Amino acid sequence: HLHGHCLDIETEVLTERGFLRKNDIKRSDKIATFNMENQSIEYQNYSEMHEYRGNHKMISYDGKSVSLCVTDKHRVVIKNKEIYKVKLADEVKHITSIPVCGENTKPDYPITDDMLKLYLHIATDGSFENSNLVRFHFKKERKIRELTELLGRMGIKYSINPSKTGTVKINFSIPCDLAGLNIKPLDRSLIMGLSSRQVHILVDTYAITDGCKNGKSSYQFSTAKECEANLLQEVLVTSGYCCNMLKRVRGKYTGYVLSVNTRKVSTFNAKTTKHEIEGVVWCLTVPNSTLVVRRKGKCHITGNCHSSYKVEQGKILDVGID
Repeated sequence: HLHGHCLDIETEVLTERGFLRKNDIKRSDKIATFNMENQSIEYQNYSEMHEYRGNHKMISYDGKSVSLCVTDKHRVVIKNKEIYKVKLADEVKHITSIPVCGENTKPDYPITDDMLKLYLHIATDGSFENSNLVRFHFKKERKIRELTELLGRMGIKYSINPSKTGTVKINFSIPCDLAGLNIKPLDRSLIMGLSSRQVHILVDTYAITDGCKNGKSSYQFSTAKECEANLLQEVLVTSGYCCNMLKRVRGKYTGYVLSVNTRKVSTFNAKTTKHEIEGVVWCLTVPNSTLVVRRKGKCHITGNCHSSYKVEQGKILDVGID
């Protein structure tokens, strides 16, 4: 019985349409892969989808930024002394570094830095009075200062008035440069089209609007919109940021918190849990032999199924024999 080395059914794979579960992936979808030579994210067509039903020997282990549950011979990508390598899951037993993001090599999206900042301010803190007028209600002096300095620098006329509720109201007309973009919800083509440099602007702006900065290179963002949280996590992990997403439910309120930092790998003591499951495991075959995956809100890079293994010491490790 030949079988692939696969992911559990909870694991999602990143595609050009976002993170998708097995049953949501279409034959036309391109899959996000990790180029181990230059650490860039590359979207590739997959040649096969593998699905195996039955009883499977699994290995699970969790780190601060990694949640992994795979068959025991699944390929795991690790970083060792600045070199990215592949190990089988049951060989990962010591302190291990697993890549949690890849590099963005896209050129700049055609939007100025200040216009991008304004777009993000409107998307997070603004509300629409009509199709052309946007309004902000602020209490925090920091937010008032950031927005008014930005509008002044861009030469955009605005009104600013205190309200009876103790907030400050700022009104202005939306610039024509933003007229063709979705703002609420975020415009996917814009966000995913940003260069690495522009994603840094996004991170800094969100730290002002819907988040905060914790230390030198750590951030936390909050949103009530699942689609926004998913899109932000997607652009961050494909642009060199580690990003974990946590869903919080408090009564009738559901929110999403993104913990963001600039670490490229998650280093943890790989205390594995071996177990068996009855059901479905699955995976994809892609040219780069790697996948960008998410499980329990944590993203990382892993190997794929039925890859072309390199020959080492006369052994070819491609499929298991049950």
